[in-house]
Amino acid sequence: MKTILAGLSALALAPVSLAISPAAQAQEAQADVYVGLYDAMGSSIDMEVTVDATVNGFIDAMRQLPFDGRASEAMWKELAVAVRPLFLEYGKRGQAVIRPEMIAMLRSGLTEDEALYLTEFYLSPLGQKVQRGINEGYDAKSVIGDALDSAVLGDDGPNIGSAAVEADITRATMRSLATLTAEEQAELARVSSTGTAFQSLAALQPKMVEIRTRGENLPLTADEERRMEAAMTRVFEKYLKR
Repeated sequence: MKTILAGLSALALAPVSLAISPAAQAQEAQADVYVGLYDAMGSSIDMEVTVDATVNGFIDAMRQLPFDGRASEAMWKELAVAVRPLFLEYGKRGQAVIRPEMIAMLRSGLTEDEALYLTEFYLSPLGQKVQRGINEGYDAKSVIGDALDSAVLGDDGPNIGSAAVEADITRATMRSLATLTAEEQAELARVSSTGTAFQSLAALQPKMVEIRTRGENLPLTADEERRMEAAMTRVFEKYLKR
């Protein structure tokens, strides 16, 4: 079970390849088995679902801040709509940043045969189901809450710690495994114990956590920060200055 959890944890990184066009992505994947593996790992990940979870987590975390009872459900709903496009843009930029790091990591720790074996699994019906389950199990509230806690405690700005990232990866993976039937769990155990691919991927978990932690803490650009502040200020002034 430990090998399965560590091996599948890569899926919790939600590696959506958005930096290049689908045609160029397919051509690149054909020429490089590690690019193909990375793309397969994100082939059933829906960025829209991830962004919705992130926005909901952001709103839930913001609810914990003191607003003296003046905040309303209407305000939270409007704030979610206002910031969602910015979170989507930020997510795409973050994926473009970590993509080459993830591919380099896979290249450093897997043989080509192992990469091909894992690619076949991730593109299988079972691999696709596991991917979807992990994507839907992402708990943005706990990860974003870690950043808010660090800010309140006086750290140098909001910061998401590697422990929070690792905990989210494990939690999402366990939630996904819980959706599998007994037959699917048996098949997953068989696939993960065949050869060395899953063991090699499991050995890369610390590096995966490191890369995702950097991705989670990717600073906003000056323009993103200005637009985020403007969107939040607009909503807060509408509902709180009454």
